Amino acid sequence: MHPKPADQGTHSAASDAPLAGDMGYPEHQYRFGMEPEDPPAKVPVRLGVLRAAAMALIGRQMGEAAIEDDKPQAVFLTERAKELEHLALRLAKSDPNDPSAIAQLQTLAGRHEKDLRRAAAQIRMYGLHHEDRVDHVANKNLLAAATGGALEPLTDEQDEWFSLLEHFDQMPESESFEQLVTLQPALREFEQTVLRAALDLWPSPLDPDDAIIGFVVDGLRRLVGPEAETEDSVVKTRLAYGTCRVHLLRKVGVPLSD
Repeated sequence: MHPKPADQGTHSAASDAPLAGDMGYPEHQYRFGMEPEDPPAKVPVRLGVLRAAAMALIGRQMGEAAIEDDKPQAVFLTERAKELEHLALRLAKSDPNDPSAIAQLQTLAGRHEKDLRRAAAQIRMYGLHHEDRVDHVANKNLLAAATGGALEPLTDEQDEWFSLLEHFDQMPESESFEQLVTLQPALREFEQTVLRAALDLWPSPLDPDDAIIGFVVDGLRRLVGPEAETEDSVVKTRLAYGTCRVHLLRKVGVPLSD
């Protein structure tokens, strides 16, 4: 459960999303009253460089300002911050209660305390620190290393929560889906709706169409996941959303990579 790219520079949670609405039309020509046959105005090289530098500065400032957020939208990563992120995750996975983890992170960081915070922010970007034991421990250890704090063991309640989700994650999607139906009965009705809609939106596995995927994604948002209209903590997880999404798309024949 660690789908977190960690490229150097400002990284955004939405940076991997496909662009929508770009049909290749020269919209900028019509917007500024230019005729299609008019050659586009050339931007001076120096001005282009200045604009790029300004955008990079703005992106970095946004990333720096967000590193204290519970779920940052952008994080400016240095090479050291990436190394700290990888080390923190590796240590947390090996032994969540390793008493030397914080000292190892501090040694790698040296005097660069802010890189510890950057690494922690990168781990929190996708919100998995609330659902995944390794992400949770890695984030806590990085923050403790940054502030001079001590190792903070999981509480019994936290341990039970992560164990519950780990068990849930190891089940086949079909079984997990059935359990979620007991917590969110509206999922059963939506499943039937998807099966009926698939006749029009998904002609065959040989004729891929994003329409059925969009239909499932949009419909699930209000039923499961962080935006779901429910108070049940399991139903509101990203794990529940991903489980339902995979189950429904596979059920109508959409090929998905494992």
